[in-house]
Amino acid sequence: MAASSEGVAPPAAAARVAPLEKRFVAAVVDVLLLGLVGSILGMLVGERIAPVGTAGRLWGLLLVVPYLGFFGSSASGGQTFGKTLLKLRVVDASGQPLSLARSTTRALVLATPWFFNGLRFPLPGASVFLLVAAASILVYGVLPAGLGTLLLGREARQGVHDLVVGSFVVEAADMGRSVEARTPRAVKVGAAVWVSFVAVGVPFQFRAAMGRPPDAMTERLAHLPHVSSAGLGMSTVRHFGMGQSAPQHILQLTLVYDGQDDGVAATRRAAADIVLAQPEGLGMATQMQLTLVRGWDLGISRWQYSESETKTLDAWRTSD
Repeated sequence: MAASSEGVAPPAAAARVAPLEKRFVAAVVDVLLLGLVGSILGMLVGERIAPVGTAGRLWGLLLVVPYLGFFGSSASGGQTFGKTLLKLRVVDASGQPLSLARSTTRALVLATPWFFNGLRFPLPGASVFLLVAAASILVYGVLPAGLGTLLLGREARQGVHDLVVGSFVVEAADMGRSVEARTPRAVKVGAAVWVSFVAVGVPFQFRAAMGRPPDAMTERLAHLPHVSSAGLGMSTVRHFGMGQSAPQHILQLTLVYDGQDDGVAATRRAAADIVLAQPEGLGMATQMQLTLVRGWDLGISRWQYSESETKTLDAWRTSD
């Protein structure tokens, strides 16, 4: 006699992992929302943020991590604003939303490399080695590894931030269903090897940078108060017409300035004096264009503008 199957529930279907394109659209929505918030914050306190330079990106990180951590956790059903619109959720292998601690860890691993990308550091020195090393590993190691596992692990679509806490992004309607998809071991090993390779190479890169003495003029410019970086270049302007004149060689000096308004004139004067004091660096230049780039950078939003002034070298020497 055949056994009866009455009263036996069919096995529950596994949760469907979210397609990559839906995750991308959801991420774009969240980025736009955070960018709007960052722009409003920048308009309110941008002048106070500007003096810290690119370190202001860490302020943006302090806004993004709580957003992703809270709304990606069980406190909000595993849905940020973007995931709510696209009907997606962040869950663990059992199909349940993450705890706040796990979700915050996931947010840190996801967001930190993006915000460290673009940070400017002082001239190389032992005191900044750990910071430079951490930034290099995050930007050149963790960030590419995360993109690689997300693209190559087609079944589970887990980035490094998902692998660290064991999370998945699934269709919202499938919450409570277990996730059977897994990232192949080869993909995980490849990501780990890449991050290790970058980490091992950091001391050698740092040593090479330490061994290259910076240009004396550039070093002096970069040490001016509230100047985070300096660049020198040369351009040539030729005038064509009936009365052709000799080409004009213009020395272009660009400074990224993060100080207050009342220090602009003094910084411009000090920079011009440094350049004019070293005639060997002027070449054939007859004019100098000095540009100060100013603004603020929160990582999720930024605003920059430049102030340029072009004068002959003699005019720079005699101006106050």
